[in-house]
Amino acid sequence: MTAAIQYYLRLIAYRQSALPPILSYLALLAMVFANDAGPPVAAATATSVALMPVCAWLMRVAGTSESRPFAEMTSVALGGGTRRLMARTGAAALLGCGLAVLSVIWARVANPHPYPASTLAIVLGMHLAEVIAGIGVGALLAPPLRVAAGAAIVATTALVLLSLLISWMPPLGPVLYRLDRDPVPGAPTLLVAISQAAVFGGLSLLTAGALGRRAP
Repeated sequence: MTAAIQYYLRLIAYRQSALPPILSYLALLAMVFANDAGPPVAAATATSVALMPVCAWLMRVAGTSESRPFAEMTSVALGGGTRRLMARTGAAALLGCGLAVLSVIWARVANPHPYPASTLAIVLGMHLAEVIAGIGVGALLAPPLRVAAGAAIVATTALVLLSLLISWMPPLGPVLYRLDRDPVPGAPTLLVAISQAAVFGGLSLLTAGALGRRAP
């Protein structure tokens, strides 16, 4: 599995389509923390929310990085489509986690507000939860499910907009509307807002795996 994850990481690196979302995210980080970004958790809502569509596209890039015959060969070599999905997920997760850690470090260095250990844990958890959510969404938009690139872009954009407009709608609404405030909400609110994104991503990933096994 480790070799398969490395294989997909190389394929993603070779695809220029992976650069726009990553560079756009880095540009967002630079803009958010160019000046005083405000309280740490509130500032992290913007960067964590933006990480979801980025990871969704990285997951799709992993899924579209092979032609169909090569994808079938990879599936056979790994022992099935489920393990192939796991390898793609691992590759996208490594990149997403790297961006999440970079976001926390960037915020800690650039934002003048204090970042105690508990705050760092909350901020990192927010970003990692959105990484999981993005990977789940991307899995639903990637082969073996036959979703065209245009349809994938429209679907991701629609999900982002709806989730930003509807405060209770995962994976973005609860994070944005419950955590973008000072002082930091209590533990129950934090747990619900962060875990809903991770649960949404996990369920999406399971659904993609089930649909992928039925795909021709």
